[in-house]
Amino acid sequence: MLSKRDNLLIRPWQQRRFENHRRKVQSALPAIDSGTPAFRGHVCCKLKRKQTEKERCIQIESDNLRLLQKMQSIMKKNRLDNHWRTPQPT
Repeated sequence: MLSKRDNLLIRPWQQRRFENHRRKVQSALPAIDSGTPAFRGHVCCKLKRKQTEKERCIQIESDNLRLLQKMQSIMKKNRLDNHWRTPQPT
């Protein structure tokens, strides 16, 4: 049994709180995000790996050029003992 004091003072506040709570519960939305994660470019594309690969390619090209120059200088020199300055005898 409720007293007059409860009916006049406390009950309206409790009723308002209860209705406010019911309204919040009915308008609640799901809190779990089931969508795909955002795209992260730094995870997909390894920049350091690209940089090291580029440096490696540059090093290989410079080594190849140096080797080609050495081979060219060797081919220009006549180091063979059997090199004929005059035409070979038949």
